[in-house]
Amino acid sequence: RNGIIGLSSMMRLVMPGAQDWPERMAYDISYFIVFGIMILNTIVGLIVDSFGALRHEQEARMTNQSTQTFISCIDRKKIEALAQSQGISNGFEYHEQFKQNKWDYMAFIFHLREKPVHQYTGPEQAIRTLVEAGDYKWMPIARSRLVETADADQLTQDDALQRIEARLN
Repeated sequence: RNGIIGLSSMMRLVMPGAQDWPERMAYDISYFIVFGIMILNTIVGLIVDSFGALRHEQEARMTNQSTQTFISCIDRKKIEALAQSQGISNGFEYHEQFKQNKWDYMAFIFHLREKPVHQYTGPEQAIRTLVEAGDYKWMPIARSRLVETADADQLTQDDALQRIEARLN
């Protein structure tokens, strides 16, 4: 048998009672402690640490998915408040499923890849060029029609209020 690491077959056999038996025993035990315990435990520790980092990364990803919209990266609370003011219940889910469905964007990218280049419209050509370059400018980052509609409504209300105040003064 070759022992833990396989070096014992290269060393000569030493039995208890031999003159160099205590030194050989000390050497064998120290070798076992260094290689058999410390190095293997270091490797196991690195593996456990790597899995911990992966778990932490996954938790951060899940938190991000539950607190921000996938496409536009708008805070969930803002979407919920704006949707509620427009009479939409479950605003975040509504926004994710109907206003900015991630699968619609993916289907559009696949459509661009399947469609012959000579049949592209102007916007399709521009977006295909950006997608191939890895540029995401065509995506509505920090924009949503739900938010823009609410902002426009607020501006209209503010403008109407200012006109009324101007008439009174």
